[in-house]
Amino acid sequence: GLIASCIAIPAALFISFYKFPLSKYLEWLLVLPLAIPTYIMAFSYNELADITSSFGLLLYKVTGSEIKSFWGLALVMAFCLYPYIYLPLKTYLKTYGASYLEATKTLGSSRFKSLTKVILPLSTSAIAGGLILMCMEVLNDYGAAKYYGVQTLSTGIFKTWFGLGKLSFAAFLATALLLVVLGLNFLANRLSKKSVSTIKYQQKYAQSTPGKGMQLVALVFCLAVLCFCFVLPLGQIIGDAWQYFPNTDFSTYLKTIANSLSVALVAGLIILTLAHWTLFEQQVNKSKIGRMLFYASQNAYALPGAVIAMAVLVPYLVLQNFLQLELGLLLNLLNSSIFLLVLATSIRFIVIGIKPLSSGYTALSSNLASASQSLGQSKWQTFYKVYWPNLKPYTLSAAILVFVDLLKELPITLILRPFNFNTIASKTFELAADELVAQSGVYSILIVLTGSVALYLLNFLKS
Repeated sequence: GLIASCIAIPAALFISFYKFPLSKYLEWLLVLPLAIPTYIMAFSYNELADITSSFGLLLYKVTGSEIKSFWGLALVMAFCLYPYIYLPLKTYLKTYGASYLEATKTLGSSRFKSLTKVILPLSTSAIAGGLILMCMEVLNDYGAAKYYGVQTLSTGIFKTWFGLGKLSFAAFLATALLLVVLGLNFLANRLSKKSVSTIKYQQKYAQSTPGKGMQLVALVFCLAVLCFCFVLPLGQIIGDAWQYFPNTDFSTYLKTIANSLSVALVAGLIILTLAHWTLFEQQVNKSKIGRMLFYASQNAYALPGAVIAMAVLVPYLVLQNFLQLELGLLLNLLNSSIFLLVLATSIRFIVIGIKPLSSGYTALSSNLASASQSLGQSKWQTFYKVYWPNLKPYTLSAAILVFVDLLKELPITLILRPFNFNTIASKTFELAADELVAQSGVYSILIVLTGSVALYLLNFLKS
C-alpha cells in the first residue's frame, strides 16, 4: 500500500493540477496497469528482474532479497494495483480541488503549499478508500503470492484443502479471510460517507501550466510509472508470445479460448440479466427484494474468490452426500459441467454489472415508469420499450467490464473448474507454475490485450 501510494498520489496531483506535454493522454494511459492481472505481472517481472539483470541487482541491493520474495511481491502488487488509489483521488481532486485551491489562494498561500498543507490532508478519505479497495484485491490474490512463495490466507486455503486435504481447516481460514474483508468493506463504506458529508460545494477544476522544470518532472514521473507498470511487462509478454507462438499446440490453444469464452458469455449474460432485474426492482418498482439484492451484491464483490468458491462448493458437497442416491445422475452432471464455476463467478462479479447500469437508471426519471404503466403497459413492457433503448450504452460498458473480469479470474476457476477444463487464466498459471513462464506468454497476451482494449473503449464511451 505504501509503494502504491507513492506512485498514485504524485501521479494524481500532476494530472489533476498541471498541464504538461502528453498529460491529456497520460491521464487514461496511467490506468492501463489494471489490464494486467497480478499473476501475469508477477510472471513478467520474474523474468525482467532476474538477479543477473540491472533491475534485479538494484532490487537486491535495496531490499536484500530477489524478486521472488515478500518485497518483490509487494512491488509487483503496487505496480499492478496503484490505479485503485489513483482513480478515486484524481476524480476527487478534479471535482473539488479547484474549490480548495481558490480558498487557499485568497489567503495568499502558494500552490505547492496548498497541495501539501490543505488538499492532500482533505483528500485522505479518497486515498484511504482506494487503499482499502487495493487491500481487498491483494487479499483476493492467489496466483502471484503462490508463484513468489509468499504465504497468505488465500494460498493457505489452497494448501490446506488441496495439499493436505483438510477441508475443515480451509473453511476456518476462509472464515478468517471473510471477517478481514468484511471489516475492510465496512471501513470503506464509513470513509465514503464521511467523504461525502464534508464536501460543501463543487467548482470546475482549473489546471495551470507550471514552469518548464516542473513540467519536465511531471512528464518524467508519469512516463516512468507507465513504463515500469505497463510498457515493460507488456513488452516481456509480447516477446515471449512472439518467440513461442510458432510452437504452440493450436488445438489446445483454441480449446482454451473456447472454454474461456463459454464461461464469460454464460456468466456474463446471467450477470447482466440479474443486474438489470435488480436495478429495475430497486429503483423503478421500489421493491424490498431489489434493495436486498443490491446491497448483497456490494458485499459479494468484496469477498475473495477463494471464499466464494468454498461458499458454493461446501453446500454442494453436503447436498451431494445426502442426495447421492436420489439425484446421483443430476449431481454428477453438475459436477462435470461449468455450473458451479458460472454460479460462483456470477455471484462475485454481479456488482461489476450493476455499477455502470446504476448510473443509467439514476439518470432516467422514475416518472417514466408511472407514465408508461398509466398507458396500460406492464412493467416488463415498460422496461423493454422505455428503459432498454436508453440503457444500451450503459449495458455495453457493463458488458465490457464483466467480460474482462471473467476472462482473468483465477482463484474461483482453479477451485471449481471441471476435470481437464482450462481457461486462459488457469492455463497461464499452470504453465508458469511448471516454470514455463515464457510459454505462458501466448496465453497472457490475450488477457492483457483484451483488458487494454476494454479500458480504451470505456474511456472512449465516457468521452
